[in-house]
Amino acid sequence: MQQSVQDLEQTVRAQRSAYRQAELKYKAKQRQVESYEKQAAIAQQQGDKAGARLAMTQAIRLEKLLPQIGDRLHHAQEFLQASEERLQRETIQLEAYRLDVEHLKDMAELGNVLDPMSQLSRQQNLETARSHLDDARDRLELQRLEEQALTELSQTQPGDMEADSEHYHLNEEVERRLQQFDQSP
Repeated sequence: MQQSVQDLEQTVRAQRSAYRQAELKYKAKQRQVESYEKQAAIAQQQGDKAGARLAMTQAIRLEKLLPQIGDRLHHAQEFLQASEERLQRETIQLEAYRLDVEHLKDMAELGNVLDPMSQLSRQQNLETARSHLDDARDRLELQRLEEQALTELSQTQPGDMEADSEHYHLNEEVERRLQQFDQSP
């Protein structure tokens, strides 16, 4: 059980690190959209229609990906939080088992001092403790496997949109935004 908690601690550290990296990438993508929009505005002001269209196209395409990335980041955050909570519960449970084992040892020693017949009772207590520890270890392993399966399921990507429809909407959005530059003072 202690090994399971140590493995979970390592997993949570790795998840936390991966989440931080994903969050930084998401914020970088947001800044990149703003940069493309600024490039489009500058190109539009300079009369470079092709450059303005290209920059605005890049901004819109990236802008469309941001909600998907944001959703995945949100799911990763929820999963990380669940893992951290699980680690906390299992750490508390491990400490409880350690105390239980310590109390069982104390009871066994007391039984040896008080009654020579306690040999049989002590053996039963130790077997019960081992049984409880084995049961807990099995439950923890099952939980770990379930969470691993959930992680694998959450990492699947949605299907692609139809190219013609997206191209049409992209062109409309580019035109609309470029016209906004012409209308602004």
